[in-house]
Amino acid sequence: MWMGQKAAYERAECDRGDLAVYCRRGQMLDCRMKPNNSPQLPPRSKRNRLEEAWAKWINVEQKKRLGLCIYLLDCQMAAVFQRQPYISKAETVNASLPCSETFWNAPTAWAWKALLGPAEIPPSTYFLTTLTTILLHHEIPVVLPFPALDGFCKTLYAYVLHTHVFEWRQTICMLNPTGLLTSPISLAPENIGSSLQERRNWLECCLKNWATWYGDGDQVEPTDHNSKSSSGILLYHLASLALHLNFSDLHIVAGRSGSDADIGLAVQSLRNWLQGQRVQRIFACNSQMLNAAHEAIAAGDAQKSGFELAISLFMGGLTSWAISRFGNHDLMTAHLSAPQTSGVSRTEPDSDENRDQLSAEESPQAVNLLFDQVAGARDGLHAVRCVRLAVSFGEILDGLLTEPMD
Repeated sequence: MWMGQKAAYERAECDRGDLAVYCRRGQMLDCRMKPNNSPQLPPRSKRNRLEEAWAKWINVEQKKRLGLCIYLLDCQMAAVFQRQPYISKAETVNASLPCSETFWNAPTAWAWKALLGPAEIPPSTYFLTTLTTILLHHEIPVVLPFPALDGFCKTLYAYVLHTHVFEWRQTICMLNPTGLLTSPISLAPENIGSSLQERRNWLECCLKNWATWYGDGDQVEPTDHNSKSSSGILLYHLASLALHLNFSDLHIVAGRSGSDADIGLAVQSLRNWLQGQRVQRIFACNSQMLNAAHEAIAAGDAQKSGFELAISLFMGGLTSWAISRFGNHDLMTAHLSAPQTSGVSRTEPDSDENRDQLSAEESPQAVNLLFDQVAGARDGLHAVRCVRLAVSFGEILDGLLTEPMD
């Protein structure tokens, strides 16, 4: 899936289905301790009973961790490739998060028991409890707790939020297909319906809850600062951008489909969504994501967050390119001139004095700044050498940079 080759991706799609079935049949997301139905055996020593309890717990914990890894991989398809996950949300009702690494790294049964104390097994939080808190904290803020999470769990929940964004986007595509943009029944982006607009606002609040408690922003009651998730932060920005722009259209324009008809519909859809005040919001979300990606590379997180870096830089570069080709440049220039605007690292520095001198009539300047963002994203992808997919994405952005303007 991360090789950047069509044949490898098709094989990964088949393997993903096998993993989902294996996870379902093995009940890997059902982490309740099963009763011991084996026949009564003669009494054994305390040491043997402890060794048996430790081995049984290790088996349950291994199954739990493997199941969550498969679920995370399944959620990646919705976040990255705009594909339906195979594992349903209902299958995660009885899932629980991994226990503390302190218990997991215990070298012997006696060391494990010494850490455990009077409890029978190490404590772990139900997966659904934390997810409910993230989804509903803005509705009932006093009751729901935010458990401390490690980096893996923060990333997992960021991917799960992407599945909710994906479902909302699928509804938008069904009710407002690009092929009907010129028909009387077509809905303008600002008139997508009150229910869908409320759903998007709710998703924005959910993402804000995740960022407030598990991101790198100001936290009212910070959790574990030592488990900052660069992957989760990048996914948060990616989900925020996905609420305002259809990634499938960007993928098609970038070459996923060789059909001229598909490309024409995608271009028409992008022109529709990249007009008016929406383009400023899209640019702001995109710039924040590119900033976070460049900061992660500078911090040396390319090894552990290479996949998320590749996706964020690629989608960020594609978005900047799409705005330069199909967006409202006058509004973009006015937005770029504002002092509160945050830029991204680029190959050629652009001073704040020059940026502040831009006027709404100088739209070529806005195009240049956007192409600087594309170049910065390309350079970032070339720096993420640990993921083969990043090299392929960098080559695509190279092609877009050399493509002549219409």
